[in-house]
Amino acid sequence: MYKVQFYYLQRPIQDRFIESTRGKGAPTPVLYQAPGTDPWALGLAITGAALLTACGVFACLGFGNLENRLALNPLWTIAIYGGLLGAAMASLLKATLIWNRAALLPFRRGVHAFPAVVIDARDAMLEVHKLSELADISTAGSQVNLRFSDGAVFEFRDVDPSRIEDIKGKFLDAQQRLSAPPSETFGRDQALLDPLADSGFKSLFSPTESMKPRVIAWGKYWPLIAVIVGITVGVGVWKTRNALSAKQLYIRARALDSTHGYLAYLARGGKRKDVRALLLPRAQLREARAAGTVDAIERFMDEHPKSKIDSEATLALYTELLRDLDKARAAGTLSALRDFRKGDPRVGLVEVERTAAQKALFRAALVRFQSESLGAPDLEAFIERLLAYAQEHGPKVEIRFRRRIPASAVMIETQIQKSSYFGGSRTLPIQYFDTKHSEAREAMIASAVSQRLAAVFPKDILSFEFVPDTPQDETGVIAVTAPALFITHTTNMISVHTSRKPRGAFAGIGFQFKAQLLLPGDTAPPTFNCSVWMAPDFKKFEDEGWTAESLYEYMATEAFSQFLKKYFASMFHA
Repeated sequence: MYKVQFYYLQRPIQDRFIESTRGKGAPTPVLYQAPGTDPWALGLAITGAALLTACGVFACLGFGNLENRLALNPLWTIAIYGGLLGAAMASLLKATLIWNRAALLPFRRGVHAFPAVVIDARDAMLEVHKLSELADISTAGSQVNLRFSDGAVFEFRDVDPSRIEDIKGKFLDAQQRLSAPPSETFGRDQALLDPLADSGFKSLFSPTESMKPRVIAWGKYWPLIAVIVGITVGVGVWKTRNALSAKQLYIRARALDSTHGYLAYLARGGKRKDVRALLLPRAQLREARAAGTVDAIERFMDEHPKSKIDSEATLALYTELLRDLDKARAAGTLSALRDFRKGDPRVGLVEVERTAAQKALFRAALVRFQSESLGAPDLEAFIERLLAYAQEHGPKVEIRFRRRIPASAVMIETQIQKSSYFGGSRTLPIQYFDTKHSEAREAMIASAVSQRLAAVFPKDILSFEFVPDTPQDETGVIAVTAPALFITHTTNMISVHTSRKPRGAFAGIGFQFKAQLLLPGDTAPPTFNCSVWMAPDFKKFEDEGWTAESLYEYMATEAFSQFLKKYFASMFHA
């Protein structure tokens, strides 16, 4: 066995070998076996495909997944794409070079069994086995095996069984011809048996220079090509993959349409401006509205002070404030409305509605008063003015008293002292109508008035409060700085009454009352006048064992009580 480089052969031998392998010139192959796939090239191709698959699998990791940090590949993944694609390209280019190198051979590749030699022509380095070295010819069905003395074995498959004996005969005949003594025709006979033998014939029209190997232009640069393609395509794959994944992230975020979905989209690196500016705030506002509280919506507005959906947030807040205002309105008190969202700067959104609700309460209070009052025009008109004033300034209405004791009381006391029934200084009456005694009776009257009017007006609408220590004057001019029920009571000591049992001299008293409802600047106050005459009740004085102080206290208390009855009777139905 020997080896010969095809491209080192003389041109006539190269041409004759090419024609012989193609079956167009003598000798023609007795047997031929096509070459199998190059395992090295196949391995490289499989490796390249595997690397491309790995690149695709890596690209699919986290693709469009809102919960995966690789949903949008970071910059460092370009190195992975570039490495995988570059290695894949290198493998595929190398496999292509191997396949193309074989495909560019000018002769028919494979194992050729000629009558004198078996030539392994699967590449440019031809491996030649002389038939004289043939050790054995065996057959198995349609397969013919040639074994040489150096151990080389060649298998020829898919041989027509009917040709096997003829093939053996050709090999034996060739061996006999080669073993015969040389003759003048030996060289020509050998050329008919061996395509690599020099027949001595040279055509004048054929090229004389040996063929040179054909090479692929880029064959020397395949590593550089692999690197360039890896980097360029890697960057392109990275950009394209991220663009498609970003689009899918957006689609999935829109499908969820929730705060979590949009936050996940942004956390993954999504760049759509409408997500941050519109979609996320709307989702957060929707969740704030679902909480069903004003605080939740205001918290949203505080967190998004210049949101593009500010008008939507304001409308949502307005709706929620109205819902809360309805709850405050349902309480039926002015206090609930006035305290509604106290201190909240945004409560002004429903100020019109709250004011209307407050006015409704005042109208209801007026209607209730009108339903219980006797319908005095001046009184009802005043109450309407009073309620209007209270809407602006608050519910407080003062209950004030002014007391008078005319100079005639001193004359009565002088008469009592001159009476033979005079019981001493403790029976003189004026001392029992001083400030100390009067304020206690006035407090009782104020309490009764406040309770009766509270049954008509809630305290947060009108609140009647007793104000003691009212400055006393004799001018008769009443000037007020706040709404007031002003009651003037005059204690007239008219006559002297004497009693043998119990023995004593006491004054008969006429009480005069004047009640006025006053407003600052009002010129038409409703006025009620009432007089009560009280004579000493000597029977009770004796039966109860009263003192002079007890007698006068009874007379004053009874007079005040009668005033209250008459005053309420002048205002309300029984």
